[in-house]
Amino acid sequence: MALYANYLQLELQQIDTYCQTKIFYHHRSMSEDDDECYDEESEHLDACTQCRFEYRSLCDAWQACVQNRGISPTKETRAYQAMLREGFQVYKQAHEEQAQIIADGSFVESIASAIARVGHAVSLGLVDGRGHNASPFAADYFSSILNKDILAEFMIRPQSWRAIENIDAKLFPAQILSELPVAIWQSGGALRNLSNGCFPHRKDHSLALSPALEGAQGHIENATSQLRAFEFGTLASSAAGRSHLDDEGKAAMDIYLGSMLESTDLQKLNLDMVVYNGDDDNGNRPGYYHIGSALTCVKSKALRHVSIYNAALSQQDLEAFCRSLGRRIESLSLNKVDLLDGSWFNALERLRDSLSSRCLAGHCEISFSGLSGGEFGDQPEDQSSSWPGSISGPLSMVKRAEQFVSGMEERNVYFT
Repeated sequence: MALYANYLQLELQQIDTYCQTKIFYHHRSMSEDDDECYDEESEHLDACTQCRFEYRSLCDAWQACVQNRGISPTKETRAYQAMLREGFQVYKQAHEEQAQIIADGSFVESIASAIARVGHAVSLGLVDGRGHNASPFAADYFSSILNKDILAEFMIRPQSWRAIENIDAKLFPAQILSELPVAIWQSGGALRNLSNGCFPHRKDHSLALSPALEGAQGHIENATSQLRAFEFGTLASSAAGRSHLDDEGKAAMDIYLGSMLESTDLQKLNLDMVVYNGDDDNGNRPGYYHIGSALTCVKSKALRHVSIYNAALSQQDLEAFCRSLGRRIESLSLNKVDLLDGSWFNALERLRDSLSSRCLAGHCEISFSGLSGGEFGDQPEDQSSSWPGSISGPLSMVKRAEQFVSGMEERNVYFT
């Protein structure tokens, strides 16, 4: 129960920090004699103050409960401790039931059976939260602490995968990543479109490869052999933090991604690795996810739409990937892609040879933003946005490369 209490306190601390900021700006506006600048802070000052008081009260009550230490047994203290005990029992039971239906396979079997009865191609989206980027708190923010009914509901809400990892619990749901596609395939369903926004960060990476299935990798490849669209990271809800995968996690991720990318029917590929990026050893620049080994698994000559964001690869892997794209591409977007060694030149030449005539005819669109390494040099310090067109400094250089590939820039003029 101590881990559960600590998890809740850390989650609710976001509200406490929000209220602290509101109060700070309110007092600053008053000291500057600016009555209009922070009207909203003035309106919510009482609620912010009450929230901070209640947050400290519930933290004291919960810590006293889990540490078996005595504090003044007020009515409020007893109420908060009762909520903690009741919430933990509901939370514990829900997680035990979840682990059971995942472990015995009944969860994926039920979904796969239902999908098989539909009788047509399947699109599947996987996220690690209750809703895509949905806030866990009440709409007015304060009610998550001040309203006991809403607080009780908050205490038993589903957790994100990152939260589960933070309390050092086993990440059973990771098995679904491979077991569900395999179950759909074994039930006779055809998985055509897959969007996956989750993958273990800190541990239990092998669970994503479904070790309970004999020959797991081969099963995944068979289950996804008819994929026409694969998106990874675009539904991610773990925006609260970014971190590199360790070697075990990286190996599991590469196997998982490679299995998806081997589909010869693949027409759309969208990879955004932003939540797996972090600072380098010196903390100076983003350390992008090394995507090269996964991209070498691309086999489809039917690819039409390709987008890669927040990733790094070697010159050899970049050139191999560009050779694999074929001549049917209708859109190619590279945003915040870092070349780890060598030169961009051969890869861009290859893309130009394959795509420039289609671009000039209006059948293909190229978008480059935030390319780095090789001729582009290190990443600019002001690359704070992942949206194309938002990066200053070497942007004009990158845009000239975009025009070069599109056939609108003279050959070699960019690099000479």
